[in-house]
Amino acid sequence: MNEKILFEKLDRITKLLGTLAIQGKSFKEQVKLLSDAGLSPSEIAEVTGKTANQVRVTKTGLKKKNE
Repeated sequence: MNEKILFEKLDRITKLLGTLAIQGKSFKEQVKLLSDAGLSPSEIAEVTGKTANQVRVTKTGLKKKNE
């Protein structure tokens, strides 16, 4: 199996696991969990079905709340 195919499969698995981990959680909780897991706003957007901008705005709100 070549490296490109391996990375594509790992990407699919990561997204599937992310989807399972966020079921039943609010969007803010979803963003926090996936962000803490190391996903970028674009990747979180793909998993949640929101836009990357919505994810970034939510992350900013979470940061301000924790300050």
